[in-house]
Amino acid sequence: MGGSPKPSVVCASSLAFYYYYYYYYVSLLGLVAIVRAQNGTTPASQVSALNSVFSQWGISARLNQWNISGEPCSGAAINSTSIDNTNGDYNPGIKCQCNGTVCHITHLKVYALDVVGGIPDELWSLTSLTNLYVSPLML
Repeated sequence: MGGSPKPSVVCASSLAFYYYYYYYYVSLLGLVAIVRAQNGTTPASQVSALNSVFSQWGISARLNQWNISGEPCSGAAINSTSIDNTNGDYNPGIKCQCNGTVCHITHLKVYALDVVGGIPDELWSLTSLTNLYVSPLML
């Protein structure tokens, strides 16, 4: 009965479990990176400009629409959700165009929110903005 002990089957099973768990975790991280690369990120200058415009006008987006504090080109801003006037749930609303690595804000809608003030200079920073709908704007 001498000799070295035989390896335990439980240890081998545990080791297989840990390898599987590690592979799953690494794969999941890779998938997150791929999804993020496909959606792209919004340039910091555009995020700052949008936040400044909203601050000056005293408005904010609902949390379930898009992420105004971090990545605004997310959620309804990049999917097929309409931000037209018929959809009051997305007001204010933005739409973005993504090229895979970078997203640019292309549409901004602020409808019937009684915005008071002028057109903020920061709007000029949104160089990809092709559609601006603000009504009414009380100057």
